[in-house]
Amino acid sequence: MKPERSRYFKIGLTLFTSALAVILVYALIFKGTEIRAAFSKITVSLAPLLWGIFIAYLLWHVIRWVQGYLDKWIRIKNERVKRRLCRALSIIVSLIFFLAVIVLLFSMILPAVWEALKTFVGSLSEYETKAHEYIDLLLKGVPWLSNFIGESTDVIFDKISEFITNGITANIEKIISTVSSSVISFGKGLLNFLIGIIISVYILASKEIFAMQAKKILFSLFKEENAMLIIGRMKRSQKIFDGFVTGKLLDSFIIGVLCFIGLTILRIPYAVLISVLVGVTNVIPIAGPFIGAIPSAFILLLVDPIKALIFVVFIIVLQQLDGNLIGPKILGDGVGLSAFWIIVALLIGGSMFGIVGMFFAVPVFAIIYDLIRDLINRKLEKREIPIHGPYPDQKERFEAYKRQQQLETDAQEQMKNAPYLGKPEDVDFWEREEVGGSYGAGESEEPPEDAGPVNEESVSEESKRPEQ
Repeated sequence: MKPERSRYFKIGLTLFTSALAVILVYALIFKGTEIRAAFSKITVSLAPLLWGIFIAYLLWHVIRWVQGYLDKWIRIKNERVKRRLCRALSIIVSLIFFLAVIVLLFSMILPAVWEALKTFVGSLSEYETKAHEYIDLLLKGVPWLSNFIGESTDVIFDKISEFITNGITANIEKIISTVSSSVISFGKGLLNFLIGIIISVYILASKEIFAMQAKKILFSLFKEENAMLIIGRMKRSQKIFDGFVTGKLLDSFIIGVLCFIGLTILRIPYAVLISVLVGVTNVIPIAGPFIGAIPSAFILLLVDPIKALIFVVFIIVLQQLDGNLIGPKILGDGVGLSAFWIIVALLIGGSMFGIVGMFFAVPVFAIIYDLIRDLINRKLEKREIPIHGPYPDQKERFEAYKRQQQLETDAQEQMKNAPYLGKPEDVDFWEREEVGGSYGAGESEEPPEDAGPVNEESVSEESKRPEQ
């Protein structure tokens, strides 16, 4: 009865999983708006906890590095006290480092943003004059474009200036309410961030306890081999996720620094603001460089078109350097996805969860891809089908492959059953003799029963001497 029950259980589990997958795909396609709304409500309510998990995840790598040094420096005989002290000190050091980095970034970004806004607002009339000059120059150089557009350019600029003046004065109340709501949202976000820092301290201090509780749940719900399989899969997924996130953050930091150095040398304005924008958006694979470079080039185009062109050329060179040298050196093989699957992950993650979804979509998709690939490979190995081909539809090649595999298996069996013809000085000879207990290799010096009489003439005279 047990095999029958097991078979029916597998059939039921397969049907349930298939139905759940169909419902999930249907919900994502036709009920995407409702799912996003529900997900946004959950994330808003759990924002402090999510901030705490994210901060703890970022700080854990720093904590491990600091704790490794503290273990060498602190000399305490009680291992439990030493471990707790090292963990507490490493958490404090990592939090100070984290907050110092945030303060440094804001101290660099906010003044640059404020100066850029003041310069931009104060130069609006100048930008309008330059735009008129560029358009007039373009129309003189391209006569057919002048005949096509006619006098519509003046009308367009008049409408734009009228919209700016009348629109701002007419909607001043809406602007004030929008600014005030933005300030309130920023305050809530800052409060959630501070609560998240406190939660991250508890998570980092009790990391091992949480891991032990998770293992306890797994071994209580699943068989030992299945629980070990799940734990191994989770460790592999964590390795993929860690490799991508930490590598991408380091890569983006290096790109931001190189961008700042290059823009400073080229004397391009707003170097700090543009470098931060390029570095932050670089964490998004493939699409990130364009997301950061397009608005930066537009800002520079209003100030100086020549500088904007130089910036575009510089960003192209920098991104080629990142894609061909810096990125592969830091990320290694990356997440094991081709460019096609990365684009698919970006489209799905961006459409569902925006910029954050585009960042986390690639490692999550890589984990799912790795899981599906391992399941398929195990099924193929169980059915004795080669993973990389040939496959059964290639009949002649597949049969030749099977014959070759059978010949190799038969040869291995013959080698196992063949008598050993090694020499006494071979290591394997002594191992075989010791296992088999043959004469001359074991601890006993007595010959076996079927070895025949011992030839006493072969015994040396030195061995016959009486002990002194």
